Amino acid sequence: MTQIQKFLMMYRNTPHSTTLQAPAKLLLGRNIRTQFDALIPSSVDVVNGRQTAQIKHHGKRQHELKIGDTVVVRDYRNNDQKRSKGTVTKSLSKNVIEVDTEEGIWKRHLDQT
Repeated sequence: MTQIQKFLMMYRNTPHSTTLQAPAKLLLGRNIRTQFDALIPSSVDVVNGRQTAQIKHHGKRQHELKIGDTVVVRDYRNNDQKRSKGTVTKSLSKNVIEVDTEEGIWKRHLDQT
């Protein structure tokens, strides 16, 4: 009896050569679950795993800049030079510093250094 049930399960889940659809999909509107479906991780598990990894690695890339460090900062003015050298003069917050450049004092986020 079990062999017949396994055969029918495989038959109903195999796409037909004419319709290119499995009989179970035509009848139920969806594919029926098999043992192979248990091997595929659920999307909830994948999302939770990636979110946990993001939380775990958040903040690991903190920059350690001290007053007096020489940095290269992004120049947003309309000129050919994209970056300018400067010296850190003040830490305004966790991620914002004040940089003294040849063109003046600029406030920049750490991602812009």
